[in-house]
Amino acid sequence: KIVAHFFNQNKTSMAVVAIGTHVGNYWETDHPFVGDEGGEREDTVHISFPEGKFEAAPEVVVSLHQFDFDAGANQRIKLRAVNVTSEGFDLVIAVWADTKLYGVGVSWFATLG
Repeated sequence: KIVAHFFNQNKTSMAVVAIGTHVGNYWETDHPFVGDEGGEREDTVHISFPEGKFEAAPEVVVSLHQFDFDAGANQRIKLRAVNVTSEGFDLVIAVWADTKLYGVGVSWFATLG
C-alpha cells in the first residue's frame, strides 16, 4: 500500500488519501474463475486502510490495471468496492458466462475529499 497526502489548490488543507493495489492469481487453482461453471462468479477480498487513516468512510475508486484471460473465451469483468468503512472495504471481482480469468491486478484510490 502506498499512502499519499495531497494539498488543495491554496495549500491550506490536506486531502486524506490512501492508494493501493491487489493482485489475484487464479492460475493452477480450483477457483471458479478458471472453471467451466458458467454464470456469474465472484471473488471478494477485504482491503484494510492504514490504522487511523480515515475518520469516516471515504470514497473509493477501483480500476483494472492487469489481466490474464483465456484466449478461447469472451473477456468480461466487473470490479466493485462495497461495504466501505473508515477501516477498509471489500473489493468484489466478478466474471460471467464463458469467461476464464487466470489473473487480475486492481488499483484502488480512497479519499475523504
